[in-house]
Amino acid sequence: MKNYVRLNAFERTARATYPACAPCGPSDNQVKLWVQQASICNQQLATDQAKHSRFQVIPHKTGIGKTHALSVYAAELACTNHTLDMENRKRMVIAVREKTQADEMVDRINIAAGENVASSHYTGHHIERGEQQKLDILVVTHEGIASAIASLEVDEVLQPHQSYLISHSDLIVFDEAPEALFRVQQIPLNYLRHLKALSSLLDQHEHREAIHYVEKLVDTFENSKRKNEELLWTSDADCPLPPLSLLKATHFLEAIKQLARLPGGLIERAREQANSHLLTSVGERWVTLRNDKGGIVVETAQFMWPQHLNKPVVLDATGDLWQTWRHMSSQVNIATPVAEARSYHNVTLHVQREKGLGKSCTKQQFENRLARIKEYFANSADHTETLFVSHKDRLDLAKKQMKRKKGHHYAYWFAIDGKNHWVNCTRVVITSLPYTPPHAAKLKYWAATLPKSIKDELPNDLREHEFSEIAGRLVQAINRSACRSISDEVGGCQETDIYTFLPAGLDGDRLIDLIKKQMPGIQVKDWIIPDTNGYGRIKSVQQKNLIDFMKCKKSGSYTTREIGDFLGWTKSQLGEVHRALSSPTHCLPQALKALGVSPSQSGRGRSSRWTLSWG
Repeated sequence: MKNYVRLNAFERTARATYPACAPCGPSDNQVKLWVQQASICNQQLATDQAKHSRFQVIPHKTGIGKTHALSVYAAELACTNHTLDMENRKRMVIAVREKTQADEMVDRINIAAGENVASSHYTGHHIERGEQQKLDILVVTHEGIASAIASLEVDEVLQPHQSYLISHSDLIVFDEAPEALFRVQQIPLNYLRHLKALSSLLDQHEHREAIHYVEKLVDTFENSKRKNEELLWTSDADCPLPPLSLLKATHFLEAIKQLARLPGGLIERAREQANSHLLTSVGERWVTLRNDKGGIVVETAQFMWPQHLNKPVVLDATGDLWQTWRHMSSQVNIATPVAEARSYHNVTLHVQREKGLGKSCTKQQFENRLARIKEYFANSADHTETLFVSHKDRLDLAKKQMKRKKGHHYAYWFAIDGKNHWVNCTRVVITSLPYTPPHAAKLKYWAATLPKSIKDELPNDLREHEFSEIAGRLVQAINRSACRSISDEVGGCQETDIYTFLPAGLDGDRLIDLIKKQMPGIQVKDWIIPDTNGYGRIKSVQQKNLIDFMKCKKSGSYTTREIGDFLGWTKSQLGEVHRALSSPTHCLPQALKALGVSPSQSGRGRSSRWTLSWG
């Protein structure tokens, strides 16, 4: 295999340009991982035919310097190009999440190269095509490259400002998972019904094909709804559809617009759907029908990557947890790191088990959770830099409840991965979990695998894949904090405390196991944050009397039968207390643990016995 970038030269430059602000120089294991990354990029450059290439996912841990190594590789590639004529030069596109990151990457590359060999290229900051050809490296945003691919797919001709996708596609590297390439399109079935009704008012001869198409489309969906079919393969012989030329026939939409009965806003929605090309795509791919609050929704999804483009290299610390790569296993190679360069022995994960952790939890539940967090940290006299992570629509509530103290920072799910704004935070408080709707996992699976018929079944481990992705997002959130930065030669970091709520039982255990695998050495402890007010508070007289009893004793061990005899409980009241003690999310065991009392159970069935012990 030809090394387009000489690995010895790359290693020397990477060591020499390692940020001076780093607490220590790069370890040997870090450098080994950088060289592995550069070697994979060389390998991808050497793959001439796009159909033979695979997505190369590099899951090196956060903080080892993947972005630094990438900027050095780009600079070295530009230097190699100086020795070649224009026809043999290898050009490169780097995709990052944000515009500011694009500009920072360009500065890094140009500094490492000692001259201007790279430029950023995104909406509002694009360069002319002639200038593109003079540069070896272009840095774009994830959204920018997704937009260019979508345009290429539909129009088959790129706009001039998007031509970099072809001219610089020798090597494409995504910094972080390319979630922007996963595109979901949806349209309410009611909208199609309305379009069908309006089309019947048009000239039946002039718009015959379009009218027939709309009628056939709606009838197919209506029949499937009655049969309770969820997945449709529109090219299947069981439900054939005519050629899809509806939205390309713009005169049809213009005719709809002219109808006197056209309700306000409908043509805007028609144009919106025309831009998304949903109806143009449903005959070429699968669609699903889903019951939503507003009625039936027609959906399709796609993982966009043109067949004639080389597959990209993806730098993603949690790449082995991302659902899409698992579904596309035949097209993806996930690299095995050649060394371990991180240790998280200074990171403690404090876990509280609880219900109602998704976006749909009630406002009352969330407010109560925030109040308990605030009370828990009320006695903390320090001014620890703290990052609070929540869902976007709960962020204002969190800021209000926490009084926006100095040193408090806030971030929300699905807009946190890859950011470096909070590396000074030595405490992270995660107030909710990034669950996705149940249908989202199905869409991702079908987008990646392209079902062959309506009888295709979903894999049994789809829920496992969903949990893997949740764990990946948790790891990404945790690593936005101080534990991101390496502070010693073994890859350790400064002490960092992570406080999070996780579900009870096997689901929570599964998430902890996945986090521990991604963050070797991390310590896990129970986080006792009793719920004594609001939602879930102790209302039972027997449970309150039990707590008062243990407060009075302050030492020793007591069985619940002894306590029940003293307090005069009936068998049913004793059973109620046992059921509460058996639930890890119930406020009774949490309140007892907060006092310093440990409940323990011995035996099974009728012979089981609960003992409460101080200390």
